[in-house]
Amino acid sequence: MAERMEDLNIPLSAINRILNLSSLAGNPFNKECRTAISRATSIFMLYLTSIAHGHAVKQKRKTINVADVLQAAKEAELDAQGLQNIAEMMNNRKHRTDGPPINGGSSLAESMGSSELTKNVEE
Repeated sequence: MAERMEDLNIPLSAINRILNLSSLAGNPFNKECRTAISRATSIFMLYLTSIAHGHAVKQKRKTINVADVLQAAKEAELDAQGLQNIAEMMNNRKHRTDGPPINGGSSLAESMGSSELTKNVEE
């Protein structure tokens, strides 16, 4: 585990890229704002991971998978349409462009069952 809270912060370079891609890209963000966003993002990721871990443990698994994260996001009351889009994107993704095929050549949808991701989000 991290010794200091600062060790858990998302790097400001990643935050800068996200803010530049956002619809608010024309608005400047000062350094304190970027640091606050980094800390809030870190805390949210820990929260979401904690919920996803609970789902994995309930299913007697040690590894958190995409369905666990999507279910955790649903419990955190995130945008249902956005979750549906993520589930569909993950179902359609077969290979990474920068490396070997995922899961030994099978797609995520094939390895989990073709509609399991979408089903878990809709429930």
